[in-house]
Amino acid sequence: MTGWMRHGLRPYGWAPGWLNLYWPSPALFDVLAAVFLLRGERRGISLSCAVVAIDLAANWYAVYGLQRLGVFTAIALGTAPFTRRLLPR
Repeated sequence: MTGWMRHGLRPYGWAPGWLNLYWPSPALFDVLAAVFLLRGERRGISLSCAVVAIDLAANWYAVYGLQRLGVFTAIALGTAPFTRRLLPR
């Protein structure tokens, strides 16, 4: 979000437009997922998995931090079904 505030809608001049719009968006969706999870809602897990998977794809496209994101994505997506069953709603 600070990138948008400081540099406008294209904080990364080398990146395509869709990537410039995507990169700040997890700040919003991560908070929304956290709110759902704190309320015990299963859609928090679903939203978290979607954000992680899309983040991996975007960073893979940009060739930025793929190894670290790959491991994190595997852990997040691998544990999601078990965590989701534990939530009441």
